[in-house]
Amino acid sequence: MRECIQSLGLPGPSGRRPEESGFVNLRFNENPFGGTYRRYPEHSPDFLAPLYLSALEILDPAAFPQAAADAVITRGATEALDLVLRALFEPGKDAVAVTWPSFGFFERLATLHDVAQYRVALGGTRYDRLDVDRLLSLPVKGIFLCDPNNPTSTCLHAGDLDCLLARFDGVVIIDETYSEFTGRPSHRHKLGSHPNLLSVRSMSKALGMANLRLGALLGAPAILDAVRKVRLPFPIPSLVTEAATAELARPAELASRVSSCVAERDRLAKTLMECPEVLDIFADAGFVSVRVADRDRVMAKLHDARIAVTPEPEGWHDHLRISVGSPSENAQLLAALQRNAQRTTP
Repeated sequence: MRECIQSLGLPGPSGRRPEESGFVNLRFNENPFGGTYRRYPEHSPDFLAPLYLSALEILDPAAFPQAAADAVITRGATEALDLVLRALFEPGKDAVAVTWPSFGFFERLATLHDVAQYRVALGGTRYDRLDVDRLLSLPVKGIFLCDPNNPTSTCLHAGDLDCLLARFDGVVIIDETYSEFTGRPSHRHKLGSHPNLLSVRSMSKALGMANLRLGALLGAPAILDAVRKVRLPFPIPSLVTEAATAELARPAELASRVSSCVAERDRLAKTLMECPEVLDIFADAGFVSVRVADRDRVMAKLHDARIAVTPEPEGWHDHLRISVGSPSENAQLLAALQRNAQRTTP
C-alpha cells in the first residue's frame, strides 16, 4: 500500500449504528426533523459481499468457497479501479503497464493519480496475445488487463496470462466486467495462489443492474484492507443496497438474464458475418466488435437509420463496437447494414 496510508484507520464511523445496539445515536449529525432519507446509509456496504459471492457461485462455481472478506463492494467497476490506484500506487513515483487496445479508463485514472503509464500492444489476429517479455521488462509496479477485453470483445490467451502471473512480482489487476458472458471460469479462482492478483467485477453488465452502479474488488485481504482505508464513508445509498439485495437474492433469474443476452449476442454475431461490409467479427464479451471495409459509409447508413454505435473505440481504427440490443433493435441494425451493401473481399 502507499506509505501515507499505512497508519490510517478506516474512515468515518465503523460497525453497526448505535441505535442497533440500543443506544441513542447523537453521533452522526443527522437532522432529526428530516424525511425518509434523513439517516446515513451503512458506512460499509460490504455486507452485500456474501450475497454477491453466493450469486457468483451459481454463475461461475468456484473450486473453493470464498469468504465474504474477499470482496469490497464499490460504485461500479470504475470506482474499484480508482481505489486500487489510490491505495497502492505512489503519485509521481510509480508506473503501470496497460495493453492496447483496451479500456481507456486505465490510462485516464492513472493520469488523474499522477501514475506513469507504459502502453504495450496486444498481439495476434484476435488481439488476445500478451507480450509477456515486454511487460516484464518495464519498470512498473502494476499491470492493468481487461479480460474479456473492451473494446475488442476477445479473451486473453490463458497461457500468456498464466506465464505473466508466474513471473511478475507486482500487482496484476484484471478487469473482468464481462466475465459472465464467456462461459469459462473467472480469474477469481486464481486469487488463492496469486496474492498479487486483483479481480475487478461489475454488476452492471451481465447481471443487468447498470442503474444501481455496483461493482466489486476481489483479492487478498491485505490489499483489500488498504483499499478500505481510502474509500469514502457512506459510499453507497441505502436505496441502492436494498435494490441490490433483492436482485442478488434471485441468482437463477440472474443466470437466465446472462444466458438470454449470450444467445442474442451469438445470434447477432452470426448474422453480422453475413453482412458484405463486415470483414472481421469478435464476440466474447457482452457486445460485438466488427472490422468494416468502409467505416464512413457504414456509419452514414447507421446514422440514417437512427442507430448509434461506437466508431473506432479507444482509437481502434476501422472497427465498430456494437452493444447487444433487443431482437427488434438488432433487426433494425442488420437491415441498415444490408441496405445498398457492397460485397467486399476480406
